[in-house]
Amino acid sequence: TCNTLELVGYADLGSCCFGEKPVVKALAIAKAVARAIEGHKGHDDGRFGSEECMVGHYVVCTVRNRLADAKGPLPAVVLVHGGPWVRGGYWGWHPMAQFLASRGYVVIEPEFRGSTGYGDTHFKAGFKQWGQAMQDDVADALRWAQKQGLASDKACIAGASYGGYATLIGLIKDPELYKCGISWVGVTDIDLLFDIHWSDSSDAIKKYSLKETVGDQKKDAEQFRRTSPLHRAAELKAPLLLA
Repeated sequence: TCNTLELVGYADLGSCCFGEKPVVKALAIAKAVARAIEGHKGHDDGRFGSEECMVGHYVVCTVRNRLADAKGPLPAVVLVHGGPWVRGGYWGWHPMAQFLASRGYVVIEPEFRGSTGYGDTHFKAGFKQWGQAMQDDVADALRWAQKQGLASDKACIAGASYGGYATLIGLIKDPELYKCGISWVGVTDIDLLFDIHWSDSSDAIKKYSLKETVGDQKKDAEQFRRTSPLHRAAELKAPLLLA
């Protein structure tokens, strides 16, 4: 068996830019916890490390890799959480990330703007940013890991729901970053968030909330077209698995 999670350190907090005080406080607490459990070691060579960092003002990312014999830079998987208005990472066992780490990949889990759990500013910074600044955060997390010597240029992007959307638009928007992609139940047409009848979103959410968080179908029609993978499918060049 493997340890569920072992914190092995944090990025140099002094060199990072923080967008708001709650993030600083949360990371400071987490770092204190990491120091408190320093010295705790598992008894299995399958232990995996986790490092949380700030990249720029908004994106927080968790990087996992196998501790035993890992020597970077390693091939990477950027695992994008769904939602997108949720907290992707939390203290506990992450089977997908841990499995990939056990296979020798560096797993990067970005908490891009729009994610919850890092304050109101971080959350609202993602409003109307599907395929734009939210996607830039995902790309920046990978570029950071590459700059740190953790990830190589052999990277795959993967995710479900919004993560599946980010996979598709990521392959279109930043084709030089990713060698392949895996998208399951990913959003392909942003308009369908509003138009589809069997959605898990209520009529009230589609009428009011999505206008603020995603955009207005009429006023932002051009943005929706530009950021919907369905309309730019011809630009997909890398190998892609749809599930």
